[in-house]
Amino acid sequence: MRRRDNNEGGLTYDDTRKRWVITATTLDGRRIYKYRKDRDKKDRDTAKEILRQLLDAVNANDTSSGQTLQEYINYWFSEIASKKLRPLTLQRYKGVIEIYILPALGDLLIDKVTPDQVQTMLNNIDQAPGTVRYVRAVLSSALAEAVKRGKLDRNVAQMVTVPRIPFKETTYLDVRQSRRFIRAARTHSLDALFCLGIGVGLRLGEALGLRWCDVDFRSGTIKVVQTLQNIGNERVIGETKTGRSRRTLPLPKFCKEALQRRRDSLAVKPADDDLVFLTSAGTSYNANNVLRALRSVLKTAKLPKIRFHDLRHSCASLLLALGESQRLIMAILGHSSIGVSMNTYSHVMPALENEAMNKLHDTLSKEPLKCRLLKRTVVLTVVPKQKTGSGKTPEPA
Repeated sequence: MRRRDNNEGGLTYDDTRKRWVITATTLDGRRIYKYRKDRDKKDRDTAKEILRQLLDAVNANDTSSGQTLQEYINYWFSEIASKKLRPLTLQRYKGVIEIYILPALGDLLIDKVTPDQVQTMLNNIDQAPGTVRYVRAVLSSALAEAVKRGKLDRNVAQMVTVPRIPFKETTYLDVRQSRRFIRAARTHSLDALFCLGIGVGLRLGEALGLRWCDVDFRSGTIKVVQTLQNIGNERVIGETKTGRSRRTLPLPKFCKEALQRRRDSLAVKPADDDLVFLTSAGTSYNANNVLRALRSVLKTAKLPKIRFHDLRHSCASLLLALGESQRLIMAILGHSSIGVSMNTYSHVMPALENEAMNKLHDTLSKEPLKCRLLKRTVVLTVVPKQKTGSGKTPEPA
């Protein structure tokens, strides 16, 4: 029997499953399958029509449009990604595309990129595993849209192997360290910013985007409705990370007092839409300036170096250690799901598990209560019944 060439199709009937098996082979040797249910094997003409349509689609796809990966990714970035991603994420995507993806794969036709070529690109990236995985994620996101729009049959970025990210212990402050940190922060002008980080777990962008109209001193709450991000030399006000990140939070007393001190220290009463954290020049803070201030406070408190985001980790760890529910912590931190909270703060779980097991042991190992039946002696006295109408007291026997 002659072997089928590329672009030829096949039509066979599967007696076991009662269906037509329709196949086609592309120019690069890949096999494409379609199936048509037919219990009586009478619908051959319909199966032939499906085969014809499949071959037309394969031939149309094999006839390359000449669009390179660079041309497609530039279109995807400007017309699709820019409409749904936040500014800081777009900036990171742009860097990954320009540094890693386009130099290695940009000149290739989009429908001719193979998994091996993507794997080689990733293997040549001399960076941390997290960076390699991020590059793959950006390329995969772009190619997934191409598959969705019918430009590609498959996403080759999903067919490669990426390095495993080694486990890294989450850094956080314990109870004693947190107390020392709060005391040391009292001497700094960004006292309130650090209190919000460790007190209610605000992200840095959420804290820097806080306005005075978002602070309600009467009810002791704040509203998280926007973020401020550093894009190069620009400060961009944007939406919160997710829908759940928009939230109203009650303030611990030390956070409320820190915000009140900051407001009282202002020479001029701020407008409602003014940012809470502005420099003396009236500009918003740069993330690097905040980091330098944080290191100064940590040095004063004689604590190890941590990131601002580690204050958020500390808040979650303290709440977990206090026995607060996972659902409550998810709401306070503004996580998209409870799984994110538990995966991020799993380092606290062993201590909680030990405490739970100790409580269970104490409950089950207690001696059962001993019940005693008290015996009582009952003395019965028999009194003879008087005769009715005699009027005399009976004599004793």
